Amino acid sequence: VSALRAVDFPDIPNNATERKKLKLDLPVMTVTLTDREKNSFSVEVGSPLGSDEKAPRPATSSDLPTIASIYGAAFTTIQKRPEDFLDRKAPFRYQVNDAGKIEIRAPRAKPPYEADFEKKGPDWVLVSSKGGLQKDLNTTKLNDVLTRMSVLEAVRFLTPLRDPKAGKVGKFDSLIRLLKKDGTVEFELKWGQPVTAAASSDEPEATYVPVMTSSSKWIVGIPNESLEGLGLTDLAK
Repeated sequence: VSALRAVDFPDIPNNATERKKLKLDLPVMTVTLTDREKNSFSVEVGSPLGSDEKAPRPATSSDLPTIASIYGAAFTTIQKRPEDFLDRKAPFRYQVNDAGKIEIRAPRAKPPYEADFEKKGPDWVLVSSKGGLQKDLNTTKLNDVLTRMSVLEAVRFLTPLRDPKAGKVGKFDSLIRLLKKDGTVEFELKWGQPVTAAASSDEPEATYVPVMTSSSKWIVGIPNESLEGLGLTDLAK
């Protein structure tokens, strides 16, 4: 906010009539800053003064008697969505050492496989499997998958799970589920086919793997290379 600069100071009083003409009676964004002494300062920004999103926008502040205008490009530096304040690591946060059982469903692995593991002391023991899983799978490879999964980060929050559009993201048919020894879920990660997310005001169009986890209320996107980096293919023949 402190970096914003006015493009012009037209002689337009900051009153209700003028604010309504410029649609500042319903600003697209209001930022209020409050210091430790509870003194506050606010900035209000309106819609573009033209059809281009980069066109100047009307703006005013709590200590400005007139309505000024700012560059549209400057507005993007303070324009934030709710998801911009979310922790990108939070969807993948869990306690690796609490897992006593692991279920993997990898229908798109090459070759596809399913596997259930149970922890016996420090080692993972294969309980059941179907498909192309390595029969001589060692504990180190499986622990590597768990460690890499715990440090994943969301690069984009695609849609809240409560949003009706969430059902259109795709089919989440692959999963890793970590269970505690008592059978309760410690962590679950599901993913589907890569999707292309449309460009936003501050992010270009890009392709992500959509992911749902038991630690998040969002469908998030991660790069395909991050999913491949988990090493799930290393578990197959």
